[in-house]
Amino acid sequence: MVYNTVESAEGQLIRAAQAGDRAAQTTLYQKYSRLLYGYLYKRLGCQADAEDITQEAFLRAFKYLGSFQGQASFKNWLFQITKNLVADHWQAHYSHPQVSVEYFFDLGIEPASAESDEQQQAEQAAAAEQLQQLLAQLPDDYRAVLEHRFLRGYTIQETATALNITVANAKIRQYRALQKAKLLYDTLST
Repeated sequence: MVYNTVESAEGQLIRAAQAGDRAAQTTLYQKYSRLLYGYLYKRLGCQADAEDITQEAFLRAFKYLGSFQGQASFKNWLFQITKNLVADHWQAHYSHPQVSVEYFFDLGIEPASAESDEQQQAEQAAAAEQLQQLLAQLPDDYRAVLEHRFLRGYTIQETATALNITVANAKIRQYRALQKAKLLYDTLST
């Protein structure tokens, strides 16, 4: 363990907690739980999620306390665990799978084959025209997201920046736009 040459009270507390002293663990929890909860509540905006992740952060910290070497402060180490848990939370609860336009709509675009260039160009032009007609029927905010994501090849972050919205909002708009476009396509195809 690397601690300051002068053993601090917190260093002694951490050593005791590493040795399995429940009273030391309780003291560490009491010292940092409110600070951690406040940080999480500001980041997540949800009391239940903030409480859950506070508990999970301490569970992980105590589980891996033996690996804590004191190179950073205990507080910084605990907050790094917490930041990782927040990232896991956002990824698990708010990520949407990416779907290609060709998968979502059967536009008839096939991989390159031995067909003549002229025929391929005509088919691509027809598919592009069909796509433009479909996009024209969407609300402006939905159309803008789909154009940036699939026609211009922007990432979700680049799309959000270009449209001056949050990444979460861009993901939601993309999902809703694809759902709406699918409904429109199905009605046009029948």
